[in-house]
Amino acid sequence: QLLRNNGSVIRTSRRGGSNEESISQTLDAGTYFVRVFSVGNANTNYDLDLSAEVVGAPDLAGNNRGNARNIGRLSGSRDFEEFVGETDRNDYYRFTLDNRSELDLSLDDLSANA
Repeated sequence: QLLRNNGSVIRTSRRGGSNEESISQTLDAGTYFVRVFSVGNANTNYDLDLSAEVVGAPDLAGNNRGNARNIGRLSGSRDFEEFVGETDRNDYYRFTLDNRSELDLSLDDLSANA
């Protein structure tokens, strides 16, 4: 089983018996536990392999208007590379214009729908 820090189950085994098992899950930063347990009176040796890779870029943009990334006064061009997906649904940016301005916004280099 894959557990949150509070003990609640995120994922559990789908295969019974002595079948190999694997779990792949995107997780937010935090503390997690893996629980390996025997069923009934079964005794078994096992080999547990764990690995983790950072998914996407670090989240520097806020997830709502209240904690939006503050760009400050926007004059000229600014470029941001970020990530949205299963664990980070929204990114918000806040900026200020000193004068009436023509805003050009471009969102590109997408690998999926955003």
